[in-house]
Amino acid sequence: MSQAATLRAMDAALFAAFAGAGMADAASLTPAAGGAAVACTVLIDRAAQFFDDQSGVGGTRVVISLQVSEIPTPARRDVVTLGAEIFYLEELLEKDEASTRWVVRNA
Repeated sequence: MSQAATLRAMDAALFAAFAGAGMADAASLTPAAGGAAVACTVLIDRAAQFFDDQSGVGGTRVVISLQVSEIPTPARRDVVTLGAEIFYLEELLEKDEASTRWVVRNA
């Protein structure tokens, strides 16, 4: 098994465990470019801290993590629907073989 496949399998197991513990949620992602919504599991951090070079903590923001195995090519302005909440992907923070993390804004 390749490193990418191992990381995707590990992330899938972790996301499933988090969902079972109430720490991840079922959602859907609708591409901004058009197309059908795709079911996905998301990790949401509503108070993710960010730092600046001058004073340390710059503030907090909302960050959503997606699995590459469910959403292979998320893009800026894609829409994540989580229950009655709607989020727009704004800034890609991290991407590896298994997951992506995005700063989002509420609709």
